[in-house]
Amino acid sequence: MNNRYLGLDLGTSALKAVLLENQQIIRSILVPYEGRKVSRFYDAVLQAFRALKPEEKADSLKGIAISSQVGTYILDGEKEISWSSALGEEELPGLLDRYPEDVFVKRLGMNHPLLVSYPLPRFLAIRKAYPNVRQIRMEKDDLLYRLTGQDVSDPFTWRGLAKQDGSLSYADSFLTELNLPFSFPKLRHPGDKAGTLLPIVKEAAGITGDPTVYVGANDFYLGLLGQGIVKEGMGFDLGGTSEHLGYVSSSLVKDRKLISSPYFAGNVTYGGTASSGVSLDFGRSLATSWDIKTCLSHNPPLFLPYLQGERAPIYDPDIRGAFYGIHAGTNKEDLAYAVYEGVAFSLKNIAKYFPYHPNSYRLSGGAIADPRLSVLKATALGATCYPVKEKDASALGAALLAEASDTKQDLLTLSGAMGQVGEAIDPDPTIRPQLDERFICYKRLYQALKPMEMKGGMKSL
Repeated sequence: MNNRYLGLDLGTSALKAVLLENQQIIRSILVPYEGRKVSRFYDAVLQAFRALKPEEKADSLKGIAISSQVGTYILDGEKEISWSSALGEEELPGLLDRYPEDVFVKRLGMNHPLLVSYPLPRFLAIRKAYPNVRQIRMEKDDLLYRLTGQDVSDPFTWRGLAKQDGSLSYADSFLTELNLPFSFPKLRHPGDKAGTLLPIVKEAAGITGDPTVYVGANDFYLGLLGQGIVKEGMGFDLGGTSEHLGYVSSSLVKDRKLISSPYFAGNVTYGGTASSGVSLDFGRSLATSWDIKTCLSHNPPLFLPYLQGERAPIYDPDIRGAFYGIHAGTNKEDLAYAVYEGVAFSLKNIAKYFPYHPNSYRLSGGAIADPRLSVLKATALGATCYPVKEKDASALGAALLAEASDTKQDLLTLSGAMGQVGEAIDPDPTIRPQLDERFICYKRLYQALKPMEMKGGMKSL
């Protein structure tokens, strides 16, 4: 009997599940969410369990691990504050003024980035807006509690509050000094046992075995494992609703325009965009049949892909997307091209702040199915790009974590063996000069439009 391991990834719009057997993916499951109720993750997991064959959820199912996005908080098991919320925007500047960089590094094991979704600024705002709240979990924590009855989480999920030094403790000094009277899950390592499935869960899902449920980690880190990003200097571009561009580094980088923190292997240094996925969806709605060089010959408009604000390097939740340079000859194909180019430029804008520039990046996410975007990324970044073959990288990383934890194998070795890539995509030297020139204008466009910015709309001209 072959052992099987299930990885679950709580995405923005759907649950993705990957089932491993003999280090081969034997089943992938996608369960879209219905509505925005807090229990949607639990309901989706039950559907994923039910989609397994009877023999796949019997004694051969040895382990389950969960991946999820972070920055979304569930208050007292009921109220959900999304990662995209502006709560904390007013509190962040005062927090960073109060504590020097070295204090964050000493207490947290990393600097505090310019993100309002991190625990401390968000909790200061929650205390003000919801004074009666006492217990806070992340989405993964809430699902673990519903599945196992255990209130546990991991330090990677709680970056910005949990110490990143292996001590499995929160930086309580911040909680005391900032008067944040909340309770949080108990911290364990990602590969530690969270518990086993509650009898009511097994009955509802038709699971006849008794798999161990492991703590898991954030979707970003497990997505890197699913790509095989395990060695120093390896570059990555983890796509999705938002997108993370970075590399594995030997040491922390203190520049707050970037995020740098301990990882399964060394540290990761990166920046994240907010709206690449929704921007690409918008671009596809405009046109699907277009050619890069043809569109460039039309002098297409520029596009700022800030449909939901932007993270690195500008950290501006109120800025919005825009086309600039539409002329009488512009067509729908040119607009679609501009959206794709804008996403590539948002990554180039992050990479400009890297102290180290990888000579190649591994690309993941559904968007890698379109080679035009990969060409634009490779050319904008000036680096060879390798599409990762497994599109559900975070779910795969969770399954690998479960297998490594159960079998006591080295997690990084498993990850390196599974992270398979496709054919190399090199920068296109014939379009590089034009893209470089257009990027200069792209950078200026944000500063030109910022004076019109306001929450929820634009200022009157």
